[in-house]
Amino acid sequence: MKEEKRFSVPQIASELGVPGSTVRRYLAQFSDFLEIKKIKNKNFVNSSSLEVLKEIRDLFADKKNVEQVREKLASHRASFIDVEEEDIEFNPHEQTPAHLTLEETENRIAEKVYGKVEVLIKEQFENMKNDNNIEELKSYLKQRDEEMVKVMKQLQEREQTREQQMLEVAATSEESKPTKRWWQIWKFPK
Repeated sequence: MKEEKRFSVPQIASELGVPGSTVRRYLAQFSDFLEIKKIKNKNFVNSSSLEVLKEIRDLFADKKNVEQVREKLASHRASFIDVEEEDIEFNPHEQTPAHLTLEETENRIAEKVYGKVEVLIKEQFENMKNDNNIEELKSYLKQRDEEMVKVMKQLQEREQTREQQMLEVAATSEESKPTKRWWQIWKFPK
């Protein structure tokens, strides 16, 4: 599969004829409708999302506010769920706040993902329900079920990986324990 071309913020700004700060604001406010890839603290947008940005620019030029633009995009565009692997991946050496356990942190991440999925499902369902398009609704529900299965598999894989990493950390900590008592450290072997 051929990878789509990606555009940086300055390239998008020159393409749209707007300042870079405006492009960054569009990226922040409408990230649900754009395919954004962050590489070394720089945002890159797929060429397919360039058309969405042009539509956003045109809607603002027509004196629409943010909510009206969002409603217009939601009525005919799919939303993207941005879940980065490194944001969710378990790291046994990473320090978490003292009041949160690892399991609580993972549960919070899962709740955020599920919450976002649920909001998107409800929005799409309402839009399709209003259109009375049964076939489109059925295909969307099938797609939603496939996405939920995919998310569940990813969460199960992460749980298995976390358990393996915990076992490895426990094994290495057992191996690294000194066999001598603390006062015997200064004794030299014969």
